[in-house]
Amino acid sequence: MATVSQHAAAIVALAQQADGLVSQFRQLMANIEAEEAALVKEARMGGVDMASDAIAGRRRLGHYAHLLAGYPAGAALPREHSKTVTELATYVWSEFL
Repeated sequence: MATVSQHAAAIVALAQQADGLVSQFRQLMANIEAEEAALVKEARMGGVDMASDAIAGRRRLGHYAHLLAGYPAGAALPREHSKTVTELATYVWSEFL
């Protein structure tokens, strides 16, 4: 059986792992936002009007990823959050792929 001290050390080790993941996720969010902005700019330059685009997931896909990350592993997801981030991105951008 682990001691209190061992549990505390394990928590600190997990916190270090969390710090690394947070850093990676923040960079990922910035990359997704930059790609979304570049896509919209390029589409507009190509004559595609996206000003009134109301397809859920075409804007702020990173926020959807953040939302999903907030659910505990194994938790039942609401129907509107049942797609993976990849599934949502593929669906909403399929006309350009």
